[in-house]
Order: sequence, then structure tokens, then C-alpha cells
Amino acid sequence: MSSTLSAWMEETPRFEDAPTTAPYRISTVRHDFPVIAGRIGAEPQMRSRDDELRGNLSPTAGIVERYQPAGSVNVGVYPNKIVPVLHVGGLVMTGTQGDGANEVQTLTTGGTVTGGTWILTIEALAAFAVSGIAWNTTAAALQALIDDTIRRGGTGYRLGDIVVGGGPFPATPLTLTFQGGKAATNVVQSTVNAAGLTGTAPTITPTTTTPGSVGTVLLPDGRGLPPGAYRWVSTKRAGLTAKSMRVMAAYEENLLWEVGSGFGATQISVGADGNMEATLIGLVSQPAADPAITPSHDAPSAHMFLERDLIVTWRSGSGRVKALPWQISNPITPERNHGTRSAFPGLLLYGEGFVTLSGTVELADADPDDRTAHYEGDTFAALAHYQSRSKIGSSGARYEMFVDVPAAQITDGPGPEDLAAKRRFGATYGWMATYDTATAKDFTITVTSALVSGTGIETYV
Repeated sequence: MSSTLSAWMEETPRFEDAPTTAPYRISTVRHDFPVIAGRIGAEPQMRSRDDELRGNLSPTAGIVERYQPAGSVNVGVYPNKIVPVLHVGGLVMTGTQGDGANEVQTLTTGGTVTGGTWILTIEALAAFAVSGIAWNTTAAALQALIDDTIRRGGTGYRLGDIVVGGGPFPATPLTLTFQGGKAATNVVQSTVNAAGLTGTAPTITPTTTTPGSVGTVLLPDGRGLPPGAYRWVSTKRAGLTAKSMRVMAAYEENLLWEVGSGFGATQISVGADGNMEATLIGLVSQPAADPAITPSHDAPSAHMFLERDLIVTWRSGSGRVKALPWQISNPITPERNHGTRSAFPGLLLYGEGFVTLSGTVELADADPDDRTAHYEGDTFAALAHYQSRSKIGSSGARYEMFVDVPAAQITDGPGPEDLAAKRRFGATYGWMATYDTATAKDFTITVTSALVSGTGIETYV
């Protein structure tokens, strides 16, 4: 199927027949969304004339009085797709390329090695000792042994954090490149036990050929990013006019195309199922001719953020967190602009209220501390940290997202489950991010992405 939904940022929300010159230019950067479901439409509002005395007993044809363009996007929480959606959801997403370095350690043989096995201990941690490595191992064979050790757990590493290159031994050195969760990290030198090798004075010497460094572009947990990976950080959008995008819904097989302008997101919901749903309102939505574009999607190897990728830091002493769906509310509204004659609204403005982050926390077991926090109105720091198994191209860094709330507050229940004939009772609470005077913010969203800083979201020519 070739149907698709695509979007382009707008310099200023575009009304009907707006010029294409500054400040109403359309970005040249196209965002193609692999939607689960999505649509835009004009939403005609009819004016009834049945209250008019016309001397008959039949309804009179109504008149389209105005349009209220709206739409929705339901898509997986892909790192390269949530950034532009947040950008029209009340936030300004600012990107910076990483400048750290991934550590490379090299293993080199000495003397004459003719047989036997050896032991590699990563970061000098006994918990990560890879034993039984053949004297003539290949990079693939050592990679398999390291991955098997990681699968058995207790190492602090995930699959893909160490990439083996070079070889085969003993003629050619092997390399260990630290990536993934260890990207841009100064890793402790690995050690080798070569006592099991045979030959003439056989040795294996580990050296650090490229020291890992965090650089200056830091993630909320203090880790760095290597070049080729980009950190996108949110701030609240200021001003009266909302950020908007041009949206195209293409029903290719039906030869039907709908193009809208001045669309922003009034709400963005991220569920525990790895899906994101954005509710859209806009200024214009009209049928269009075939734009003759070929959508460009991320490779299937780039995964959306899933529940398996999430670690939640919640209130100390709380019950165990089972799920943490969250949403951003962006109070924008289309308004009439009588500087032009149109049945469509002409302005996309901020309305009453704040851009807010809120959600629901589902706890596997009810706990008195959560109930006390609800009763007392306490605030506490909370963090949702997603770390994908997918990597950002050749940078080796993982796609990640941090939702950092320095002053979360439980706002409503229902609280503990109803009493019943069972052993364990869960609990559910609503919460929201509130202003924290120490950090001067209520929340920050940080995403590591392949979107290039400066041009990854929008470019105008």
C-alpha cells in the first residue's frame, strides 16, 4: 500500500491562500509518518435553514457556514518522529550533535601462540569474565562469546554495547568498540588472563587505542553522545502564535489527496503500548492533486520505544510501577481573521492555560507512601527513561528518551483497587508535572535521534 501521511513545518501558521514567501514559507524538510491510523479533514459546519418560514413542509438545504479543520496521527513512538510532533505540541525542540568519542580497546598477541584458551575480563569486572576463548578466535566467535555472557545477565551491559572487530588471532589484533549504553564513555581497561595459552612465551596485551570521552553534549544522566547522534531538548514555546505544520494525507489507491495547513497538536499521548497519538487542529484542509512524492521511512531496524525499553524512577518508598502512560496538553485554538474573506479560520493562537505534562501511574502493589503523597499534596522527582535496542547509525549510540519531572504531584485517584478476595492490590493515580523553583521548570523531554541539528526539523529557503 502506498497511502501515507506526511508533514512539513511552517514558518507561520498558513491561512487560506497565504503567500509562500516569508514569513509564511513551508519547510523543505518532509516528515513521513508510518501511521497506524491518521487523517485530516475540513470538518464542514452546516448552518440549518429549517427555522425559516418557506411555505413548505420539507427541510431546506443547509449552507456550509465555516470549517473547523481537525485530524489525528496514531504512530509508534519512533525517536525520529516524536521530535517533530513535540515541536508542534507546545514545545521548542533544539538539537545539538554529540562530540564525545566511543572507546576502542585493542587486544594484541605477543610471543608465539600455537594453542590453548584465554580469558577476557571486561572493565576488570569479575562478573564479566569471558572464558574459554580459543587461541585462534575470530571476531565473530569472540562476539558470540561476549553476547552469550551478556545474555546470562549480571554484567551491566546490553547486547550491542560491545562490538568486536579485527582478527583473526593470533596474526591480527582484535578490537573492542564500546557503543550503545557505553557510547561516549571512558571505559576501564579490560584485562586478559593468558595462562591457558601454549607456545613460546605467549601473551595477549590489551591497550586503549581510542579513549572514550563524554564530550560537552550531555544526557540527563551525565553520559555523552558521539558524533552522528543528536540530542534534542525541549523548552516551552513562548509567544501568542502556535507552531504549525502542513499535513498531507494520501489515499493513493483511491486517487484522493487531502492537504492541510496551519495544523498543530492540541494533545500528544504516549501509551505503555509504544504508540503515540496526536490530536490535531488546523486552519485549512482541502482536496489536492497528486503531489507525486515517494515517502522515505526509517529503516525497520530503527524501533519505536516499547515498554521493555522503559525504566521509571518514581517516589521513594512507592509501590512498584507497572505502567506510566503520559500526555502533553497544548492549549491552542483556531480563530477568525477578518483581514481575509474565508470560511476557514485564519489564526492559530494559544488559548487559556499552560502547556502541561500529566499522566497516570499504575502500581503493581498499593503502598501507604503513595496514599500519603496524594493526601498531603507532596511533590517529588520522577523520571521515565526509555533506551531502545536500536542504534543511531554509525554513531553506535542508542535511541533514548528522558521525560524528566523535578516536581511531580499526585492529583487524583482512584488510588488502591477495591477490596476483593485476593492477596495483592494494585493502585492507580493521576499525576502532573508542576513548577520546580530549584530548576525553574516543570518538565524537560530529551530525545537522542538521527535528526540533524539545525536542519532535521525545518529548513526554509
